Amino acid sequence: MLTIDQKEAILRRAGTTVPDFPPVRPTPVAPRRRDGPSARRQAIEEWSDAVAALYVEHIAARGDKK
Repeated sequence: MLTIDQKEAILRRAGTTVPDFPPVRPTPVAPRRRDGPSARRQAIEEWSDAVAALYVEHIAARGDKK
């Protein structure tokens, strides 16, 4: 099974536009607020889901070409 990083690399090599990895602070967060880490985790999960969906589309398109 491929990691999300490997899927991203495959997509980029194939010329697919892949969303950038979320920045350290996806939204301005006051220092010491408790929602900072969970907001980052959520942003990373959303990014991972987007890359995984693009990868599924990529594999399906490859299968159609054969």
